[in-house]
Amino acid sequence: MRRHGARQRLGCWRPFCAYADSQAAALLDDLADGGTGLVQTASVLADELFRAFGIAEAAPITRDGEIRSTAWSGDLKPPLLRWAKAHGIVVLGE
Repeated sequence: MRRHGARQRLGCWRPFCAYADSQAAALLDDLADGGTGLVQTASVLADELFRAFGIAEAAPITRDGEIRSTAWSGDLKPPLLRWAKAHGIVVLGE
């Protein structure tokens, strides 16, 4: 199983996960404005998916609706940070 840069093996309790799913409830208005509520909901969904594969949480986003800039890299990071600033989302690690 791949380690993805981690010291310990990553993965679910079985050698392979057949699938993972996640559910969350959110107010449509919180999602539509593209702000903190959207990031909070995405965090809930992502955390559940990550847990299915043995990873405690999705590090790039928090349940408080914040973005951890140190967890993002590459071409996606600059536009993501611009989007966060435009929508009043707190960015940690800057």
